[in-house]
Amino acid sequence: MRMFKTVFAVLIGMFLAVPAFAHETGVAHPHDGSILHPMLGVDHLLIVLAVAATAAIIVWRSR
Repeated sequence: MRMFKTVFAVLIGMFLAVPAFAHETGVAHPHDGSILHPMLGVDHLLIVLAVAATAAIIVWRSR
């Protein structure tokens, strides 16, 4: 039942997610058009670290 709730929450989150407007500022970025930006872009690295930290906190608190 716990797995069902988790999968359900993820699916609802995916369906209700709105597009991110992070790159709609009109400011030209020097990395636009680069295939490496999603992996090496500072904004992407920061969000990956934030998600990892949040997941670690959730797992740590559940124990």
